[in-house]
Amino acid sequence: EVGSGVPSWLFAVLESNVVWQGRDEIGGVGDPNSGSLNWYLAPGLQWITLRTVLEAAVQIPVLTKTNGQGLGQDFIARLSVRVNF
Repeated sequence: EVGSGVPSWLFAVLESNVVWQGRDEIGGVGDPNSGSLNWYLAPGLQWITLRTVLEAAVQIPVLTKTNGQGLGQDFIARLSVRVNF
């Protein structure tokens, strides 16, 4: 149980995410420019109070392997809010 002297916490977080996308098919034929493997590291901050959580992170690509002329991603910014009822 938390006392009245500790109203909230601030955490530094580091997440790792891997996203694999399979190849697309058009009319039963595989598209050589689709599919990829992406690995991200996401440093961020997490602020937690007794009823809410506020999180922010930026996913930075560490490894991007695209097939053919497929598009890669630069970075992804994420913001989330959770409220306990």
